[in-house]
Amino acid sequence: MKVGNGEPLIISDWQNSVIGLMIFSVVFGFVANVLSLLGLCAISLHRKLYYFHSAGEIYFICGEKSIVILKPIYASYICFFYKFTNLLVWRS
Repeated sequence: MKVGNGEPLIISDWQNSVIGLMIFSVVFGFVANVLSLLGLCAISLHRKLYYFHSAGEIYFICGEKSIVILKPIYASYICFFYKFTNLLVWRS
């Protein structure tokens, strides 16, 4: 990606954002587990639905953030594999 003056855009310390997203997923996953337990302990149906629906939404968001976290890691492995296989083909 290039910025306005033609220089490549270099993002440093992207690992800090990945760590922040991982902490976000873990904390909100814990909140979703608490809501699920409250849903199990609830007596009325509308409270059970409320707790389980809220927990499901949080699980969905945590899963979405996990995909965002794993995408650059997966892309770096694919890039490494592509360069490694090109190196093997070039040497043979």
